Amino acid sequence: MPKTKVQGVVFGLLMSYVMAFGMEVYNVAIKEGFNLNVGGFSTMTNQVFLGALLEASQELPDGVFLEHVRRCAVLSPGV
Repeated sequence: MPKTKVQGVVFGLLMSYVMAFGMEVYNVAIKEGFNLNVGGFSTMTNQVFLGALLEASQELPDGVFLEHVRRCAVLSPGV
């Protein structure tokens, strides 16, 4: 677990990006119809991960902004 503020910010950004990437992999796989194939999600190709990477990279600025807002709210709860 992070011990300093910088480690906390980096950890928060990494976690938010990895979560967004994981959810995008799932969404792209469903959009491509892999959930309907025999074998389900285990038949995914690299195209799913590439599409998810592109989608998640578009969400990175949102994650940075929301992490900043969350940090400010936690550090100054009375404001």
